[in-house]
This record gives sequence, C-alpha cells and structure tokens, in this order.
Amino acid sequence: MKKLSVLFILVLSIWVGGCGQQLAKDTPTQRNTNAVSLERTYQKVTHNNCAHQVTSSGIETVGAPVKWVQVAPNDPRSVVKATFVNSRNGSAAAMISDNSRFQVDYSFGALNMHVDSGINVVNYKFFSAADKVQEEGTVTLNVSYSEKTLDGNLDVDDCPPPPTPTH
Repeated sequence: MKKLSVLFILVLSIWVGGCGQQLAKDTPTQRNTNAVSLERTYQKVTHNNCAHQVTSSGIETVGAPVKWVQVAPNDPRSVVKATFVNSRNGSAAAMISDNSRFQVDYSFGALNMHVDSGINVVNYKFFSAADKVQEEGTVTLNVSYSEKTLDGNLDVDDCPPPPTPTH
C-alpha cells in the first residue's frame, strides 16, 4: 500500500508540475540569469491515532521548497535522453519528464536537483539515438529561498483505511 501511495504522489507531482518555469539558456556571449523563488511553508499539525487521541502536535513543513523547471531542447523530437547537473554542488536531476522538465529543490530530495541560494549554473546535455550528444550548454539560476508559517492547525488522521475485502 505504501509503494502504491508513493507511486501515486510521483505521478501526481509530474501531472501537477505541468510545463514548469521555462528557463532561458545561456549563450556563448551572455549568461541569462533565471530568477527562481523557492518557499518552505510551516504550519502547526496535530496527528491523531485510530482512537482519535493526539499522538503528536507541533510545527511541520506542509509546503516544500520545490519547483518544476524546463529547459527546452532545440529539436525535441529527436531527443531520447537528457542530463542536468548543478555545477555548484554536483547534484543531478534523477527524475526527468519529457527529457526537459525536472524539479529543483532547496532540500535534499532523492529525485530532485538540489540548489543553493544564489547563483547555480546547470550543465545540460540532450542526447539523440546511440547516446550521441545532440545539444549541450548551461542555464543559470539565481535562487532565492524564503520561509513562512501559516495560521491555524492542520489535523491529520493517521489511522489506516480498513482493509478491502477480497473474494
């Protein structure tokens, strides 16, 4: 059940991500700095067990500092693979959608590219068949990070759903 939930969240995040923020590519003579704003959101969260008893209560992250971005290849029809690596910290995007979209993350997400505040230069490569580099270059991100705390309390019922009867 837990694996199914993780898969659902993964598929949902790709669908919700849409196209993401389109990043302007650097040129040999000009760095095109793309402003990327990431925000972490906190809120008081109360967890309850199946007997409706409070098991924990405290401030938790309810919105992660993550954003979908996109680097569009010049000829997307012939791209079969892409790589994106942050030259500032060596982090690479592990989950890439449509060979052009990935998530940048201020935290250390397993599938996302970790970014730091300030300038992050991302090296990209687009590959055609037979692992031939079709296009490569850089995009420059200027990452800003902020935090906010929401008012109110979020109640979470940690009781698992009843098992589904099998026939």
